Amino acid sequence: MTKLKQTIPYLIFLILTVAFFYKCIFLGQVIFPVSLFNEMEPFRSKVTQVENPHQWNPLTFDSVLEFYPWRHYLGQSYREGKRPVNNDFSFSGKSFFIGNGQSAYYYPLNFLYAIFSTPVAFTIFVILHVLLLQIFMYIFLRRLKLCQGASVYGAVAFGFCGYSICWLALPTFISVITYLPLTLYFIHRAVFVAFTDKDNEQNDSNKSQKSFTGNSFFDKSCLYAILAGLSYTLCILSGHLQIAFFVGIGALIYGLSLVCLYAKRIGLLKVLLMVVLILIPIICIGSLQLIPSLKSASVSHRNETKSETHYNWVINNSMEKWRLITIFVPKAFGSPDNSKSPYGLVGFATNKNYHINSTADYIEFSAYAGVITLLLVMISLGNIKRKQTLFWWVWTLLFLWMSCGSFLYKIIFYGIPGASAFGAPSRMLCLFLFGLSVLSAIGMDWFIKSVDLPKVALATGTKIRPISMALWLGLIGLFILFFIAFNLFMNGLPQPIFAVTFAKYKICAPLFFLFSGIGVIILLIMGKRTVFNINSAICPYLLVLVLFVDLFVFGANFNETCKPSWVYPDLELTDKLKELQAGNDKTVAVITGSWNMFEAPHTLLPPNMLMYYGIREVGGYDSLFLGSYKKDLEALAGESVSPIANGNMIMLKKSFEGIEKVADYIISLEELEQYERIGVYNNVNLYRTK
Repeated sequence: MTKLKQTIPYLIFLILTVAFFYKCIFLGQVIFPVSLFNEMEPFRSKVTQVENPHQWNPLTFDSVLEFYPWRHYLGQSYREGKRPVNNDFSFSGKSFFIGNGQSAYYYPLNFLYAIFSTPVAFTIFVILHVLLLQIFMYIFLRRLKLCQGASVYGAVAFGFCGYSICWLALPTFISVITYLPLTLYFIHRAVFVAFTDKDNEQNDSNKSQKSFTGNSFFDKSCLYAILAGLSYTLCILSGHLQIAFFVGIGALIYGLSLVCLYAKRIGLLKVLLMVVLILIPIICIGSLQLIPSLKSASVSHRNETKSETHYNWVINNSMEKWRLITIFVPKAFGSPDNSKSPYGLVGFATNKNYHINSTADYIEFSAYAGVITLLLVMISLGNIKRKQTLFWWVWTLLFLWMSCGSFLYKIIFYGIPGASAFGAPSRMLCLFLFGLSVLSAIGMDWFIKSVDLPKVALATGTKIRPISMALWLGLIGLFILFFIAFNLFMNGLPQPIFAVTFAKYKICAPLFFLFSGIGVIILLIMGKRTVFNINSAICPYLLVLVLFVDLFVFGANFNETCKPSWVYPDLELTDKLKELQAGNDKTVAVITGSWNMFEAPHTLLPPNMLMYYGIREVGGYDSLFLGSYKKDLEALAGESVSPIANGNMIMLKKSFEGIEKVADYIISLEELEQYERIGVYNNVNLYRTK
């Protein structure tokens, strides 16, 4: 019976993950934003069957332009036993592949791409990491000595929170954050095993004598230190160095807090040994990715000196305080998961005076982990005197503050080499949501364990149960914070769209009150032990179920799915280009047109799309592409070759004299009389330059 009880959490995680991704598992669909091709040539005729097209989202479309082509190339490289130092198909073959970091060539679970087709492997990869994230979070919370129900709740809260789900189309985010709880778990075990052994040695003369002989100095704590280093190494290999860097900051803070508490009883030499053992796998294995990435960054177009202007640009992209409303009402600014939704952002996006840039903000600033989660966080204040609770409150508030552009980020920006190349600090929301999930588990654990506490006499002489007081104070605190966030939200909006926003807010907000009310009812039942024959032991799992429904409504439809055959379908045009390129290194110039952050651009094969078909192109899309290549191409074209909306792209807006020096063929929607036309394929003109 005990073993069965221990397997229940893992069964719950599996069932919830299957339910969340039911379209993929039961309907055979794959995660791919196919409807974003609505205005793209030559794909327009291929997506007319999409019933509920999503709104244009340039950040989600990065999945199409970067991760799908990169993972496709990665799978081919694995199968061919090739180590692709360079990307043969973007930027005329003059670009990095391993060095760009997000290719994640050394990440073990990317071997799925060598086994399955790219769309299927992509989808399995995402689902697997959501499941692993919950499992690792659960074992970490159990290590904090929280009860099973509370640990399951915290794991589900983090596994399906806004950060985890909204970034799934860019899989490096979820793969990196998966190892945050696992890294902290091993750090915790390393410190506490060393602490426990030392404590036992002081009370056991036999162990005390053994500590000066044999190999007792190298005990299990050393093994856990190595495992902590290996876990963090997987963060580095997973493909997003910015998030890995943030995870490293969190792990460092957690490790230092434990050392400060127990260093005297562990011993300085043992602490230093554990630090060295953590660093060994990071240096020896992580350097496989770090060294090429640092070299690529040093010669990339983003290699610039640190300046106040650049720092201000970074901080201006942090989470503004009026966005805090999304912690309570995630769709206060709309939802891009359906272009016909009443929450749609189309009206906002086309308003140039409005300072929400695009639906991409829905991803960048997603900070939702469920309404009941917030209630449990407030209840955890009842146990604030405990050091563990206090630490996680400090953690949560610190990283929320950092994500909002705290001056502390200036220390990171100027003080840590390479940190200036990272984007906005808003992505530290992953650490904020992690802390929020831990606190929710602590709040539930304290609530469950406080059922039998004696009543407390108030100053008025009234006696009240601690959990009742915690519940009502927590609920009051939650609503106070909600109305503060709502006030910041309304003050941050420009007046012309105030009425529209408020109307949408009235549609969204009832969910906040609904789920908070359900949470209160379940907690009341839990506090009474048995009401209507419902045992309080079941109540934590009822809260988990309500939380999952909440997060399912929030995020289940955010990541669009489609049939595998709709992912980069074969085209007459691409078949012809592959035929022309067969057996030689011919390069294609795509006269693409424009790029837009606010609405789907009517354009032709944006950068990197030909890479999926194995066709080399002049353009490309990579945050670390070669800076000298861009300068040479701009000197030839006589103008900028990157769109204003995205400096990580090279897109040719028009043909130019001398283009034959870099391209053997040109494809264009417009007719170009100066070149020999080979033919028209899928309504696209194909020309030979030489």
